[in-house]
Amino acid sequence: MTVTDGTDEHVPATDTNVEAVVVDVDSVVTDTQRIHAEAWKGVLDSFLRARAGRQRASYRPFDMGGDYLAHLAGRPSADGIRSFLASRGIPLTSDDRDTAGRHVTERLGELKDRYLASQLQRRHVIPYPSTVRFLRELRDRGCQLVAAPSDRLGQAIVRATGLGELFDIEVAGLRSPSGLLTAALDHLGQLGLPPAAVAAVSATPEHVRAARQLDFGLVVGVDRSGVAGTELRGCGADVVVRSLTDVHIATGGRRAIP
Repeated sequence: MTVTDGTDEHVPATDTNVEAVVVDVDSVVTDTQRIHAEAWKGVLDSFLRARAGRQRASYRPFDMGGDYLAHLAGRPSADGIRSFLASRGIPLTSDDRDTAGRHVTERLGELKDRYLASQLQRRHVIPYPSTVRFLRELRDRGCQLVAAPSDRLGQAIVRATGLGELFDIEVAGLRSPSGLLTAALDHLGQLGLPPAAVAAVSATPEHVRAARQLDFGLVVGVDRSGVAGTELRGCGADVVVRSLTDVHIATGGRRAIP
């Protein structure tokens, strides 16, 4: 494999030859943070507006930048909601439940998921062009491609990008990064592919760390912001790139190419 650093110079990284690539969806296939931030804004603005009306208080809307990154990004929904509401001085107790017995954190989380699912059915999610080129090149070379979205709506996000047909396998569900990647390896193992013949691509430190611990043959970290490279390398990434056009993976694909 060779990797470029955005210049004309190619830097040798590893001689690893892989036959499958497991791709995390979050911030690799598309800007999932923006998708989730928009959904949270739709739900929490309604909650805040209604609460302000009941208490005759001022209404301050949810900020997709500061509020989302500070309280909700990368956290379980319930924890993120508690953190955000606490930042607004809104106390929660175990008795804060609706008529169906759901705690407010559970209800808001469910509303957010329904809001996002509805949006995904009606809109096209734009994937990163560099990722589209990367996936098509690998597929043309016969490489097995696995989508491994960590989000419960990850499969819907993949479909909304129009890239579902590029993946041979999709694994999803509410699993830990290790559980998700283990499920991917189990599917590939049925094709006779050991972990050493598989590459993992992720922008998430937890996924990079899990891939390293599971002995993936190659671990590629994606750092689109240019500020997470050190952390991704510390978690075990063999190489970190800003864009997937900056990396070329040597393959020995098994898929029959028409």
